[in-house]
Amino acid sequence: MKKRRVLKLLVATVLMGASMVFADTVAVKGNKSSKIYHNPTCKHYTAKGSTEPFASEAAAKQAGYKACKQCGKTKADTHGK
Repeated sequence: MKKRRVLKLLVATVLMGASMVFADTVAVKGNKSSKIYHNPTCKHYTAKGSTEPFASEAAAKQAGYKACKQCGKTKADTHGK
């Protein structure tokens, strides 16, 4: 009985740790010199200059960053062309 309790505690601890790791994910990255941010789907997201992490697009905009031309397009913009 004691082993089962320890196993449950171990599983709960691992799950809590995993949720804490994923809670700190970066939604967008910005380039400090150009003040442009990129979404994870953008090809420039992993660029050398994209080092400023933001939790959301709103946080990046509040810091004075603009969306890049590729990932800043909305679905409505791409349907018309």
